[in-house]
Amino acid sequence: MVGRWRARHSDRLQLYSVNTPNGVKVSIMLEDIGLPYEAHLVDFTSDQQKSPQFLSLNPNGKIPAIIDPDSSGVEPLTLFESGAILLYLADKTGRLIGETAADRWYATQWVMFQMGGVGPMMGQLGFFSVSNGKDWEDKRPRDRYANESRRLLRVMNQALAERKWMLGKSYSIANIALFGWISALMDSGFGEQIGTVASGAKVVECGGAVKVGPLANGAFFRPALLEVFDDSLTIIHEETFGPVLTIQRFTDEAEAIGLANDNEYGLAASVWTREVDRSLRVAQAIDVGSIWVNDWAKIYDNTEEGGFKQSGLGRLNALAALEDFQEYKHIALKPGIAHS
Repeated sequence: MVGRWRARHSDRLQLYSVNTPNGVKVSIMLEDIGLPYEAHLVDFTSDQQKSPQFLSLNPNGKIPAIIDPDSSGVEPLTLFESGAILLYLADKTGRLIGETAADRWYATQWVMFQMGGVGPMMGQLGFFSVSNGKDWEDKRPRDRYANESRRLLRVMNQALAERKWMLGKSYSIANIALFGWISALMDSGFGEQIGTVASGAKVVECGGAVKVGPLANGAFFRPALLEVFDDSLTIIHEETFGPVLTIQRFTDEAEAIGLANDNEYGLAASVWTREVDRSLRVAQAIDVGSIWVNDWAKIYDNTEEGGFKQSGLGRLNALAALEDFQEYKHIALKPGIAHS
């Protein structure tokens, strides 16, 4: 192709792509099989994928696309659609598609699984959770794609339960096809949530890495809010190191206290109520070391901090802290014993 993407090495395969879940498939494949190629960046910010030059490669205006001058044909082969390119390169080199005819079809079925399910569903999930659709008031589209993404992840987890790769014992185009989408899902911050909560919770507010604005240059994550329906979920009972908050509904005071105490930690809690008597009653019943009423995390110099259960080792501040970090040893000596 001349003009915008002039080839410097016309004898090599020419790749036209960008770093997206679909775009990385072909570059990963080319690197893995060691086939010489020349890469050309298609700039989405200036709509190069809609230019006449690119549409001559792919009338659908999507990346990736390739031109292979060494296609065993009279003319160079122009090809688009990432799944088709993976299959073409696997057949061309005899690499990463298994050893038998059955292997080839097993690998192909997982490539189709990605193209027909994982890509479309997780792509829409990204739009409605971290992209332009995240601020839509109606959350039903997001929840629909989140639920379908969870189901697809369960299918993959089941397939990998007793084998290392999608094809079984060998790495193949099936793994390459899926990698970009799973990686993007995890990078968005949403993948970890839907993987953790499975079907036992609903994402009320999606967190994830800050991608735009002044905070995008740092390691900042937006908080996530999950409404939990299954009180046995790990996220309820184990520490979560990140900005994640869970919501559990209760019907009465006793159930609320039971839910609060149903884990092995007891460092701090907060009780929110208009009733003073209730606040003191609940505070006495919750097994934690520090409790705030209608407030959170107010610490003063003379506030003694500590916890219950697995959060109960040691004390911070006040005189009791000195005793809590001391170990006592008693030595009894009976005097007057003569030397033999």
